[in-house]
Amino acid sequence: MTYSPPPDGDAARLLRAAFHLARAIEHDAAWAWSRASSSTRESVGGAEVEALTEQTRTRGAARSRRWIKVERFDSVGTDAAHYVRAVFAVSFASGPPMEEMVVLRHDEDGVWRLAGYAIR
Repeated sequence: MTYSPPPDGDAARLLRAAFHLARAIEHDAAWAWSRASSSTRESVGGAEVEALTEQTRTRGAARSRRWIKVERFDSVGTDAAHYVRAVFAVSFASGPPMEEMVVLRHDEDGVWRLAGYAIR
């Protein structure tokens, strides 16, 4: 993988998209997953989406979410593509502050779609 920051104009647009997807996942992970990249939908099953939905119920709504970084990376191999990773500092209604990561994939049709999500 190679890493580089996204171009300035793209960074703001992609950061907004990642922010909106993080909020969408918080409220309806199944909806966000249904609009994810096809490669993501093929590799992530309904059980993982249900587990994420349960985790978001347990944490409650986000009280704050601010971006920490946005970075672009390219993968090689069978799923070669351009990706953007946005990392947020997030505080939920319950529990300690956490880091939330949203990954977007630049699909073959030119649309950036959800490719990954993690919280730690």
